[in-house]
Amino acid sequence: RYVSTTSPELEPRLYGSDPITEGFGCAKTVRNDNSSRMGKFTALNFDPSARIQGASLNTYLLEKTRVTQCGPGERSYHCFYALLRGASPALLKQLRLPSAEPSAYAYLAGGHTGESGGERTDKMLWAELETALAAQAWEGAALQELWQLIAGVLLLGNVRFDAANTDAAAVEGSSAPSVAGCEAVLGLQQGSLAKALTKRKLKVGGDMVEKDLSLVAAGDN
Repeated sequence: RYVSTTSPELEPRLYGSDPITEGFGCAKTVRNDNSSRMGKFTALNFDPSARIQGASLNTYLLEKTRVTQCGPGERSYHCFYALLRGASPALLKQLRLPSAEPSAYAYLAGGHTGESGGERTDKMLWAELETALAAQAWEGAALQELWQLIAGVLLLGNVRFDAANTDAAAVEGSSAPSVAGCEAVLGLQQGSLAKALTKRKLKVGGDMVEKDLSLVAAGDN
């Protein structure tokens, strides 16, 4: 992301952006309560008077596997817990999240579901995130879409497949609320998610045909 301005607001925006990279790129590990799980490179542009004129931030090597699984004593990225513990009940309802407890979501339940530790709580990080995002002009529909994506990930993790159907995977009936909620927050057509998770399209000759995924393949999909 690139920002450039000659106004005195630029430097505070740069200094205040840390909660964003921490929220979406840091996590609790067994050795560090706020461990960076990515690389970050910030380039600053100065004018002849040594005043910052612009900046660009690039991130790389994000530990993507931590989104879907975290080991004992560790957590996924802070943003998930900050949203659950910091957002208002009204926002959580809009995002179709049925609980504010991290243990209610499969992607988080396998790890540490309490606070990350240290002096900053998840509610405090939520407040810092709101301030930092507002300073970067994340507001209105764009901000809502950001949290919808985060909620969509949590809901997707709660989708389960029927263990009885090993050859042709099918979503369990108990997962219907998670499927519907995920489709709603991600703007997907009703019924499209279950189909995408359990089938794949193949080109045979000049035609496209659908093939059922096995239970194992669907779990890896």
